Amino acid sequence: MKPQGYEDLVIGFTTTYSQKINEVDVNLFAKITGDNDPIHTDEAAASATEYGKRIVQGALIIGCMMAASTKVTEGISSGAVSIGFDRVRHVAPVFLGDTITVRYEIVSREEERKRAVAAVSVINQYGVTVAVAEHIIKVLS
Repeated sequence: MKPQGYEDLVIGFTTTYSQKINEVDVNLFAKITGDNDPIHTDEAAASATEYGKRIVQGALIIGCMMAASTKVTEGISSGAVSIGFDRVRHVAPVFLGDTITVRYEIVSREEERKRAVAAVSVINQYGVTVAVAEHIIKVLS
């Protein structure tokens, strides 16, 4: 069941979001954001790095975290907003062609301000954690 109000954002509520990241995603993200670093957009330049190939922009991975958040809040009739991310860490690279899965779990609530905090973790198709964060959402009145 999707949350319909703040009262439904119970501790332990969990959702996931998966996406295979391809070259089109990386190139469009680079165009939209201006993050054209060669590590993301130039195979020859990226192959000379310790990663040996292109890696996905970290902010694109955060965007996937937001997609998981939207799955949680899209049914809330009064609306909800992202207050922000804390403790974001990109702990392993994501490569073009990887499939990532975001796990988004409500871990605490702040009743008087109608806020909830989620623990967010991202794994790749091999089960390797590639990113972690805390995300704060606020339910609108």
